[in-house]
Amino acid sequence: VTYAFDAEASNEITATLTFKDANGNALGAGTRVYVTLCTDASGLVIEPHSSTLTIASGAVGAVELKAAANALGHSGFYVATGATGIAEVSITQTSGADTFYLATNLPNGKLSVSSVITFAA
Repeated sequence: VTYAFDAEASNEITATLTFKDANGNALGAGTRVYVTLCTDASGLVIEPHSSTLTIASGAVGAVELKAAANALGHSGFYVATGATGIAEVSITQTSGADTFYLATNLPNGKLSVSSVITFAA
């Protein structure tokens, strides 16, 4: 998976996740993976969800949120891509400066962690 991030606008950053097959080719079909919002570059410290943080679907693919009563809140979620293997995730943080990472559990069992996502003060 590769990650690209739009510039922050109105406390929102859109992440574009692009999935490819084992040979590096674009997927010819959709896929579904589990993603967590983390606070460290290893992808092992999951963000404790707060009321100032919102995860939602972008324009491509879909974010499938777990129940709010889940201990992870909406910091753990499924991403379903469109037919081309691309999904957008909208991350909104309204409490000022903060940094996060997206950690994607790949079908081969590996964990892919994005570069840092930085929200301004």
